[in-house]
Amino acid sequence: MKQNKRILITSYYFEPEITPRAFRTTELVKEFLKKGYTVDLYIPNIEEKDKINLENCNIHYVNSRKVISSKSMSSQEPSTRPKKNIIFRLLKKVSDYLTGGTNYLVHGYHLYKKLLSNNSNNYNLIISIGLPVHIHFATAKFLSKVKPNCIKICDYGDPFFYNPAGKHIFYLKYIEKWATKQFNYISIPTAKSTEYYTEYKNKDEIKIIPQGFDFSNIELDNYTSNNIPYFCYAGYFYENIRNPKFFFDFLDTLTIDYRFIIYTSMEAGFSRDICLAYKEKLGDKLILKDFIPREELIKKMSKMDFLVNFDNFNSNQVPSKIIDYTLSKRPILNVNQGNFKEDTFNEFINNDYINSLKINIEDYDIKTIVNKFETLTEIKKY
Repeated sequence: MKQNKRILITSYYFEPEITPRAFRTTELVKEFLKKGYTVDLYIPNIEEKDKINLENCNIHYVNSRKVISSKSMSSQEPSTRPKKNIIFRLLKKVSDYLTGGTNYLVHGYHLYKKLLSNNSNNYNLIISIGLPVHIHFATAKFLSKVKPNCIKICDYGDPFFYNPAGKHIFYLKYIEKWATKQFNYISIPTAKSTEYYTEYKNKDEIKIIPQGFDFSNIELDNYTSNNIPYFCYAGYFYENIRNPKFFFDFLDTLTIDYRFIIYTSMEAGFSRDICLAYKEKLGDKLILKDFIPREELIKKMSKMDFLVNFDNFNSNQVPSKIIDYTLSKRPILNVNQGNFKEDTFNEFINNDYINSLKINIEDYDIKTIVNKFETLTEIKKY
C-alpha cells in the first residue's frame, strides 16, 4: 500500500451527478484513497444534503455552481420544466461560442483563485479532469504560477476543440494548446481518439487510460425472457454524431410489438426533443425515462432482452456506457446511421446474439486504471 503520498484532483463533476466525468472523478478518488493516498479534491459547490465525507480526502468546494442531484432532476416531469426565453437562449448561445461555455469560464476563474489561495505544491501527482476544458485551463494557469515538482496529467473524456460534435471559435484552440503544455501527459479513454490530440502532445505523451469502475458494488437481476422484446438505451443523443433518427424511423415501420426504453436527459436539448418527437409516433412502444443512478441503471438493464448502443457516427470516440452495458451481462446491438442492418436487428429480436458487441471488461477495473496513473509517476522524472 502507498503511504504518505498526496494527489491533487480538479474536476467539474462528482457524485451524486450522473455523468461519465462524475463517474471518472468519483471512482479515481475512492480508489486512490483505498491505496493510502491523501487526496485534495477541487469540485464545484453542491447542495448541503449532498456534501461528501471521505476519509483522507480534503474536499475544496469552489463557490461557483450548485449541483442538481439526480433525485431533484428526475422528480420533475418534462412538461413542468420552464422554457427559456428565445432571446436569452440566443444570447447564451453566442456567449458560449465565444467562451467555450460561459458558466464553465466563471467556474474556471473561481477554481484558479481557490487553487492559488491554498498555494500548495507538495504533490506526487496532479490530475485535471475535463470536460469542460476550462478545468484544464484553470489548473494549467495554477501550474504555470506555482510550478509544482510532480507529474501532471490532463485527463479527457471527449476532445474539445477538435470534437466533431460541435464547433468552437478559433482562439480556443491556442488556449487549449497552451494549457496542455503545462502538463506532462494527456490521458484519453481510447486509442481511437489519439489523432485529436497530436497537435498538442507527442504520441508518447498521450496515454490511453480508459474509464474505470469498482465492479464489487454491481448487483444484477435474474434475467428471464420477456413476453415481448424489451430493449434499452441509456445516454445522450447528439445531432451530428449520435443521432437516433434512422433507428426511430426503422422502428416506426415494424408491425411487431416491443418496448424500447430510453434513459436520457429530459431537460431541454436535442436528446429530449427528438425523443418526444418520436414518442408521438411510436406511442407506448417507446418509454422515456430520466437518468437514474448508475448502479440502479445497470440492474434495470440486466432485465432487458438486449441493449442498444448508438455508436458515434464519423467519430473515433467510444461511449463509456459500453462498460455499464457489459456489466449488465445483456447482449449489445451496436448501431449507427452508417452501419445499421435490419437483418442484424431481426437476429436480436429472435434471440440470436452472435453479433453482440464484446469488450474485455477487466481492462476497465478501477484497480487497473489507478495503476496506469501510478505508472506515469515512475516512468518520467519530475
